[in-house]
Amino acid sequence: MARLADLPRSDLSQIFLWHWEHVIHGPSLEREYRFAPGRRFPFDFAHLESKIAIELNGGVWVGGRHVSGAGFERDCEKRCLAAAGGWRVFELTSTMLRTNPRGWCEMILRAIEESRKAT
Repeated sequence: MARLADLPRSDLSQIFLWHWEHVIHGPSLEREYRFAPGRRFPFDFAHLESKIAIELNGGVWVGGRHVSGAGFERDCEKRCLAAAGGWRVFELTSTMLRTNPRGWCEMILRAIEESRKAT
């Protein structure tokens, strides 16, 4: 098993996946799933059966893409298309993953489990 301490601090995907797989033992997720045919809008991670997606947003305190005007506009468009398609999108920042990764992963897992019960 990989150790969390061995992962680069800046690699949010690896930090998220480590907690998802090794701490809460979440179900398999699709990486870079393109939910909107003909559009370049991949989700970072998606659980297809429940239509739950996870987006990891880094650089929010240092002027990263997600907080620039153009980046924010594009993210809004992506979220609207996702909502119109029935997706629930959980957005996590680097601070959220550093301060409470287990809690956020557990919340997403509960949403997946509730979705399974509803069908």
